[in-house]
Amino acid sequence: MNQSPLEFTRVLAVDPASRGLGFAVLEEPDVLIDWGFRETRTDRNARCLAHLISMITKFKPDVLVVEDFGTQTRRPARVRELVDALESAANEAGLPCRRISRKCVRAKFPACRTKYDVARELANRFSEIKPWCPPTRKIWLTEDPRINIFDALSLAVTHLSDAEGGHQAPSNLGS
Repeated sequence: MNQSPLEFTRVLAVDPASRGLGFAVLEEPDVLIDWGFRETRTDRNARCLAHLISMITKFKPDVLVVEDFGTQTRRPARVRELVDALESAANEAGLPCRRISRKCVRAKFPACRTKYDVARELANRFSEIKPWCPPTRKIWLTEDPRINIFDALSLAVTHLSDAEGGHQAPSNLGS
């Protein structure tokens, strides 16, 4: 993608979960355009794909960012297959896709021990999203769906900081 330095880079990052799809749209490093969680109860993969296509049409991002699970993951097979399908749908729409590992995200937020710590740091950076920051999960509770919004935002922030710094972590950009 050839862009002059004066053009903005709009990133759509998505984080699929068992109950739906968290997303964040970020323009350059500091402008949060939109965020949310799209719940899906039936036909989850198809509905998540429909949500993605809708977001691509609405926001016209320059890149889609998803998590790179690698080979060692506890994510369900359905979610791994969904991420592959999301990447395929983005590529069909002419949108490059970048996969970023949790390890890269942790490196971007070295002071944070958990994803909830990352969420709090992002909530402090983007004050408009602060009311959606979930409390730290107790071990006996299920994960709050709002954390998927912050997971998506952390992927977007990591992608943009890698692009700004002039180095790219291994990715599937344009594949």
